[in-house]
Amino acid sequence: MINSTDDKRLKLKMFSKKLCSPAFTIVELLIVMIIVAIVGGVAVSAFFVTLNSYRQSDDYITAAEEVEYAMAALRSQITNIGLGMPNNASGSGSFNISFTGPFGDQPIMAYMGDINRGANRNWGGPITLGEKYARDYMGDPSASHLSTAPNPSAGVYTGRELFYAWAVPTGVRLKKGSEWNPGGAPLFSSDNANPIELMLLDNGDVEKLVKFTYDFGRSIGISNSKRGANIGSWILFPSFKVPLLIEEDTPANKAIDENNNIIRVRPAPYAGTHPTAYNARMEGNLYGYEEVHLLQVACIYSNGDKLIQRIYGEDVNTYTERILANNIISAYFIFDDDRRILTMYTIARGNSRSEVSPAYNQVYLRSKLPSYIQIDDNLVSSLDMGCRILVESLTWRIRN
Repeated sequence: MINSTDDKRLKLKMFSKKLCSPAFTIVELLIVMIIVAIVGGVAVSAFFVTLNSYRQSDDYITAAEEVEYAMAALRSQITNIGLGMPNNASGSGSFNISFTGPFGDQPIMAYMGDINRGANRNWGGPITLGEKYARDYMGDPSASHLSTAPNPSAGVYTGRELFYAWAVPTGVRLKKGSEWNPGGAPLFSSDNANPIELMLLDNGDVEKLVKFTYDFGRSIGISNSKRGANIGSWILFPSFKVPLLIEEDTPANKAIDENNNIIRVRPAPYAGTHPTAYNARMEGNLYGYEEVHLLQVACIYSNGDKLIQRIYGEDVNTYTERILANNIISAYFIFDDDRRILTMYTIARGNSRSEVSPAYNQVYLRSKLPSYIQIDDNLVSSLDMGCRILVESLTWRIRN
């Protein structure tokens, strides 16, 4: 029989055994710590590798997506460059003169192919390349910004700004009976002495051209306001190759006659009055059912952070700008006039900075760009040289 004293002794003995139970030894603790350190180190290393890989992938995906957005926005425009316009392939200056007249202000197209640029006159046309900030000096033919960079070879031109003119189809067609057949001869002043009356196929077509919208609802309808300088005062026909200028209103006739479904037009006033070498040529005829196209002119450039499109309107100083893509630190254009090939290089960056050594980017850029493109701060700033960058190029054949 256990009395209370024995019971207390038994409990004390059991408690003592608990206190004296063996603990972890120092060796065991060290082993555990080493295992934890190894596993933890691997886990941390894997985390940072994954994080770096994610940031790298994110940078390249961001850059590639921005470039793709820009390319997608330009494809249809580039395809229609020069449609219904002289292309200056022979260096005759006919593009410039086809848009020139006794206007208060000359249109941007006259400056794009300015025949007063001396030796440079042969490269101006529906595609004209300018150096940095040429867009701010259009209308000043003496500005050095208008000249191109040194040509890599004959007939090939380079620049950081692309000026281009393209035709927008409208779905509106000429009525049978509006034909004009000048016979393919050079255009002289007697050929545009009288306006041409173009009757459109369906009732309401003139109103449709006046209210025509394009490119996310932007209004580009025809108008004879600020005639000549205004992009909206010109219409184009793909087979004709000479732009037609909408007439001024007279007391007897409105140039844009919605009631009678007629537009009164003529070639540019100076298109046939310069020396024969610069005369525009009627390279085709106007036929019934031919589709009316509207003129659009733009400049593409990078401001060091975004790819921007400047779209011209009523005159050379009236324009709207829209962002084609973000993170575009530079753009470079090459036009082979002999082969009619336009190449656009875009240099995009990711969102992360100080991730790549400038030396690595120098090697990367040199491997992606033609050798005659100088890699300097004007192309990629020293700050952007520390970013992950991506060079993409796209080439178009200009068929018009």
